[in-house]
Amino acid sequence: MGYMICEECNVYYEAEDESEAEDFLCECGNQLIYVESLEDYYETDDDYIRERMSNGLTHTEYHALKHLAEKREASKLFFTGLFITSAGLILAIFIHFIFLILVPLGAVSVLYGDHRKRIKDVEGYSWIRGLKGEKTVFKYLETLPKEYFIFNDVKLYENKGNIDHIVVGPKGIFVIETKNYSGRYCIKGNKWFYYKDGEYKKLYRTPASQIITNAVDLKEFLVINGIPVSGLWVGAIVAFINNDFRVIEKPKLYKVLLPKTVPKFILNSKRKLDRKLINRIVLLLEPYSTDISVSHKIDKKSECNTHFFKRLNLGILHRNHK
Repeated sequence: MGYMICEECNVYYEAEDESEAEDFLCECGNQLIYVESLEDYYETDDDYIRERMSNGLTHTEYHALKHLAEKREASKLFFTGLFITSAGLILAIFIHFIFLILVPLGAVSVLYGDHRKRIKDVEGYSWIRGLKGEKTVFKYLETLPKEYFIFNDVKLYENKGNIDHIVVGPKGIFVIETKNYSGRYCIKGNKWFYYKDGEYKKLYRTPASQIITNAVDLKEFLVINGIPVSGLWVGAIVAFINNDFRVIEKPKLYKVLLPKTVPKFILNSKRKLDRKLINRIVLLLEPYSTDISVSHKIDKKSECNTHFFKRLNLGILHRNHK
């Protein structure tokens, strides 16, 4: 015997099996969910642990680490050149002047290494800042309750960009774009302005167009894959790391929030998503995500177990744990 629970009224009814729950509505008209045990349903977040599982590096991680590696190689070339130059001078003084030939060779290595390092500093700057920003946002997203799934670096279409984060849970679906810009900004609807040379100048490539496109793409993707989207709202959020900004006209299609306020905004949403639909969306998005953060029950005997993943038939058991 199991139980049928109404999450709207917070009441339950006894049931013989899951098929009974599918044909039965609560007095409030809400669809009931079926559980085998009330104890399992009313478990607290303290009984669960959140874990991040990955298929590899995110798009931003790959480029940031690539630039850091190239910068290290340039630094090695620089210091190798210093060593060769110094060695050439010392050997020329104490052994033979022919070793002076090493000095220009070392100097070339120093100059080229320094040049490469400066280039990589410029090229890698935005990727490294972006990675720091995404890690900051992800840290706050992981404070969400156990019912929420967090997808990082989601690529729905080959010819389009990656989505930084997607959150799926009882309060709906949220697309989040992280921006770690420096400087001072002003936001007026979908228009963004940055402060330079004593005045605000219009930003032509804005987070507004990016986050709106991502939200539309996700909803289109759900439709194509048979997810009912009638009345389903995809929330769009720009998580802005830099707190030096002001909103003089609120955007209508997205929100601009500091990372620490994103979880609260999600939890305060008045929209609702039932468990069955959550599970369908999670199963659909998982293969398109580089990594996913999920909560699972702590097993007192063996650290944790994966019964939840197996019940949901998620294809994430093969992922590496981070």
